[in-house]
Amino acid sequence: MLKVMILSLPTYVNVHFCICAKKRANRLNRERNLIKFFSDKPVPRFPHLWKQIEQAWAFIGGDVNLTCEVDANPPAKFEWFRKNRLVTVRDKAAIHEPHRSILQLHANNSIVFGDYKCRATNRLGKLEKFITLQQGVQPDPPDIVRLHEARRHTISLTVEGPDMTNRTIAASMLPSGYRIQYKATEENLDWDHAATADFVKREDNSYTLEELDKDTMYEMRVATRNLAGISEYTNSSIFKTSSATLAATSQFTLLVFLSCPIAFALIL
Repeated sequence: MLKVMILSLPTYVNVHFCICAKKRANRLNRERNLIKFFSDKPVPRFPHLWKQIEQAWAFIGGDVNLTCEVDANPPAKFEWFRKNRLVTVRDKAAIHEPHRSILQLHANNSIVFGDYKCRATNRLGKLEKFITLQQGVQPDPPDIVRLHEARRHTISLTVEGPDMTNRTIAASMLPSGYRIQYKATEENLDWDHAATADFVKREDNSYTLEELDKDTMYEMRVATRNLAGISEYTNSSIFKTSSATLAATSQFTLLVFLSCPIAFALIL
């Protein structure tokens, strides 16, 4: 207990001190209550997406990330288990964040497939998640990649295929979309530092890259995606966004035609 002795002070000073002391005590109590209120055992970070038992896929030679996300205060400690044994991982083989842990695996052979468990623990409790990693099939690259339309800040590609109906694979391994990598040719980047865009497979086979620089050459390549990962990339192609001058000229011509279609026809 803290004891304070005040000697030879005016009455108003004593009263002021008592008020400040009470305010400080109330503030400390509120802070303790807030800490207690917000302290919690690990719970799913996104309850509407949470599945305690999940399935994941990879193919031999491919990479896969197993992810575990929780909310907890104090922050949870993450551990990964394989066949009830603690997985000892290198720094580059796992990503640990306050609310998330990602186990990164490379499927060198079939031994990597099987059951994994993520355990998130703090002093108030624990939460476990089970993931079964299954062997899948690497998809084939797209059959067709061609330019559909180029504008000032967008490029649309037509991407088709591959036709994998002649392969004996599960329906879950059929192509589900594409990954497009792109980079401005003037930047001289390697593909590891290129921009990436993922697309879900569309019936019209058209996929648009947005927020590009005008009048710029872009090198692009495309891979097929399925649940197990991505295919090898196609050979790269170079496409160019249109310039502002050309676009403005086209708009002016269209405006003249709409305003004076007869005069425009006579000029032609």
